[in-house]
Amino acid sequence: MKETAFDKLAAIRAIFDIFVTNCKNGYCLSAYLTIDEMLAELRGKCNFRQYIPSRHYKDGIKILAMCDAKMFFTSIMEVYIGKQPDGPYKISNSSYDVVTRLCKHIVGTGRNITIDNWFTSLPLLKTLLSDFKLTVSGTITKNKRELPVEFSKPVSRPENSSMFGFRNECTLKPEMVTEYNKVKGGVDVIDKLVSSYDCARNTRRWPMVIFYTMLNVAELMPKELADNLIRPYLQRRVSLTNIPRSLQIRLKEVCGIEKDNQENVVPGRCSYGKRTV
Repeated sequence: MKETAFDKLAAIRAIFDIFVTNCKNGYCLSAYLTIDEMLAELRGKCNFRQYIPSRHYKDGIKILAMCDAKMFFTSIMEVYIGKQPDGPYKISNSSYDVVTRLCKHIVGTGRNITIDNWFTSLPLLKTLLSDFKLTVSGTITKNKRELPVEFSKPVSRPENSSMFGFRNECTLKPEMVTEYNKVKGGVDVIDKLVSSYDCARNTRRWPMVIFYTMLNVAELMPKELADNLIRPYLQRRVSLTNIPRSLQIRLKEVCGIEKDNQENVVPGRCSYGKRTV
């Protein structure tokens, strides 16, 4: 029996699994991670092609990924295939099961996972906190049953007011919004960086689309690692006074350091020798 009879991803399953394993074992993740979806553009025929109107490329293959929110290093990916035939590769595609599968390799590490409203649910938060020893930050839609009525009907609240609520170890709190906004765009940043130097070629074959996505992710990760390894040395060179000012300005741009807004000092004259100082 052919593998395609029970696995829609059989054409690229072997190399994709090897790539994901190397991603998981190749880097120690930071404390903040992001889970979101990528969309690899595809205009050819594929029975699990997705249409996402909010993306720049609206048609393509959806890939669910976990990445480091600080380093933009992709740790694990999973292709959304839809309903698989009966067999060893038949899995659930619910948001709860997807997140728990992506988090298996970081169980007990105490890291924080940032997710959007498609993934967020109270049962998922409880499972990740109690069984996986992970914390979660995420948005939640108003139609969720676990959301209190007071939060879903803001009409009666005063203008410019805010509310926070808690239930055991789950909290709805405005102060978390700032931290959520800092780390929510990890996967989106990877998409943006990849699109700036895309190695993909025009093709209508879906296995090649996934392969090009793997190449794009693979070429980005060493660059991010190299940038973070040399950053301490660049920051040290910024403070040196024996390098050209143009180089200092460029180093500050790379390191994300704000430029000095000092005005040019007009040279004065010495009161004794009448010399310009």
